[in-house]
Amino acid sequence: MKWSLLVLLILLPPDLSAGTELSIDEAIRTGLSKNRSLQIATLAADAEWARASEADAQMLPSLSVSGSYNRLSDGAFRLSTTNLPQPIQVGNVVVDNFAVQVGVRQPLFTGFRLSSLSDAAELTAHAARGDQRMTEQDVIYAVTAAYWSLYQARKMTELSSGNVRRLEQYRQDAERLGRAGLATRNDILQIEVQLGRARITLLEAETGARVAEMRLNTTIGLPAATPVTLTSHPGNGDGAAVASTGPVEALVDSALGRRPDVLAAGLRLLAAEEMVNAASGSWWPQLEFSAHYNYSNPNQRYQPITPEFLGSWDVGITMLFEIWNWGKTGSQVEQAEAMQKSSALRKTQLAESIILEVHTSLFSFEQSLQKIEVSALAVEAARENLRGISEKYASGLATSSEIIDAEIDLFSSEVEFSAARVEYELSVAELKRAVGEHPEIAEIR
Repeated sequence: MKWSLLVLLILLPPDLSAGTELSIDEAIRTGLSKNRSLQIATLAADAEWARASEADAQMLPSLSVSGSYNRLSDGAFRLSTTNLPQPIQVGNVVVDNFAVQVGVRQPLFTGFRLSSLSDAAELTAHAARGDQRMTEQDVIYAVTAAYWSLYQARKMTELSSGNVRRLEQYRQDAERLGRAGLATRNDILQIEVQLGRARITLLEAETGARVAEMRLNTTIGLPAATPVTLTSHPGNGDGAAVASTGPVEALVDSALGRRPDVLAAGLRLLAAEEMVNAASGSWWPQLEFSAHYNYSNPNQRYQPITPEFLGSWDVGITMLFEIWNWGKTGSQVEQAEAMQKSSALRKTQLAESIILEVHTSLFSFEQSLQKIEVSALAVEAARENLRGISEKYASGLATSSEIIDAEIDLFSSEVEFSAARVEYELSVAELKRAVGEHPEIAEIR
């Protein structure tokens, strides 16, 4: 019992309703267990499998039981011939009629229509499972994007807060220099204006962080107001070399061979071909076996008719062949063939879009690595520049315009560096989704 509870605690996602620390892996696991879009896709797949089971049942024998009761008007059975002057009364009408029938029906030959419908339903059910798996990939990417968007929004808040604190210090320095006659009123006002702008930026960043937190909670299926503390941090592209071990053609081949939506499109094309076969089945005669057992009072198969329960049975084969139905079967075949061609075009269109998506994702990934490298150098240079100008400004050797420009440069560089790291994480997630979790990409992080 204790081991069972331990396994459940390990496998189940953490309870985040009261607010707790959340890593990117925990966010994805929670999203996969609670995301409503994924739940809808799962239910849709379940419905398709139920429909496939229904199609299979049409090929199997069916057993039915029916019963009836009828009340007839009073009367008598009379026999009349030309040789008799008066009709002869044979018997009275049985006014209370009871009937119970047990029947078995089995299709023998339907022009392969039922088997084709069964195959089409099963293929469609498998395609629905592919849609479900693709929805899982979409949810993973959506959770990843929401997680790192919240990280970036909070990082923006942190950097904006630091910017405000430094500008407040510069204002104090400017006031001190002004009292010493080393700074003008205009110098102080310039810093005041920049400080006001920085506070507005901080307010916007705090609002953006609150909205991003609500968006993440909604994506992973938690109440929007749940407080969340992020524990994961974006990488610096340290594992990027893994992505360059294979050419882009290998990534494209992986995507076309492994992505669930591609597999689902192929299955739907096969299902459409089976639907053509099912529609063509109406060109053939239809054969059905049937057997019945009747237990009736009175039973019309026994003469003379008596008011008692008697049993009888019948066995037979029915053949139905529509010779002319005003082109109905031909129209059904044309519809099925048009749907087959449409499915083929959709598969081709999907393959073309995936090829473009893989190339675009790879370009974005490579671009994010370059951005990290350049923005890291820009932050280092901006910090060194601000340090030197701050020392000069404190001694009255630099103007307020110079310190403001240096502060803006550092703030912008830090924001760009953080955004580049987040963009790297998103490009990795996008590339994984594009190629269907290619083994060369799976271990990038």
